[in-house]
Amino acid sequence: MKALDIAKELGCKHTHFRNPSGLEDDDHYSTAYDMCMIMKECIKYDDFNRIGGTRIYTLEEDNKRRQSYTFVNKHSMLFPSYAAYYEPVVCGKTGYTEPAKNTLVTYAEKDGMKLICCVMKCGHGVTYSDTKKLFEYGFENFSSVDAKDAENGFTLSDVGIFSSEVGVENLVDIEVEGNSTVVVPSGVSFKKLDAEIQYLDQDKEGCFADITYAYEGMRVGSARLKMKTVSKTEQSSVLDQEKEETEETEGIINPEILNQTATTLDVRLLGILAGVIVLLIIGVIIVVSRRKDDRIRYRKRRR
Repeated sequence: MKALDIAKELGCKHTHFRNPSGLEDDDHYSTAYDMCMIMKECIKYDDFNRIGGTRIYTLEEDNKRRQSYTFVNKHSMLFPSYAAYYEPVVCGKTGYTEPAKNTLVTYAEKDGMKLICCVMKCGHGVTYSDTKKLFEYGFENFSSVDAKDAENGFTLSDVGIFSSEVGVENLVDIEVEGNSTVVVPSGVSFKKLDAEIQYLDQDKEGCFADITYAYEGMRVGSARLKMKTVSKTEQSSVLDQEKEETEETEGIINPEILNQTATTLDVRLLGILAGVIVLLIIGVIIVVSRRKDDRIRYRKRRR
């Protein structure tokens, strides 16, 4: 698969590669957003985080090298002894060319929330300070929510359709894939987010649809839906627990609920009664019509 196809699949919108090195070309370009989308995919791999976050690494002398080589990471926010040091930083990648100036994409994690920051075309001395300010704004004004725990609008059981049988002992349900983190503004409920579902053209690791979450038009995260099997024993256990909880809260019958129930029954009875009356009227019309036809035939025979 070509690099451009991969970039598009990762969610990049304005990226075009002409070479693998990043050197200048009129047709080689990207954006801060697209770099963050690429970084988002990279940090899923532990080896990438380990290598990208390594401060100093030495290749020792061996039968292929006559001397050792020491490599120093150029990302200054990783070093406690540097003024630019920022503890939440996990890893990142620096970049510089004369036309593009300083660029930096960085991944940081604090209190369970993961953020990615990308700055581009920075002048001397502001690359790290701007990155730190953006991270601090994010950590102070947003919070991380696990969509798997918070989402309840895309499960069969929650809409009362828990009946698709796979086997004698199993049932099918839908759930949000694990590690689906959504970053929302502090104080904003998960229920306030807009969710848009898009079905995948093909199954991806057991998932069949993507959910994109947005707040006031701004994308804040995504998750994937997948099918799961639940044993009938487990489902019965859940239903029994819900029944017990319901019985515990029904010590006193709410008169309002009784009135609503009575009203519903009255409406249903009136509907049934109206149906019976309509059927009787139709029956009478049929009988009268038949008798009239019989009289007409009788008169014809007499003539």
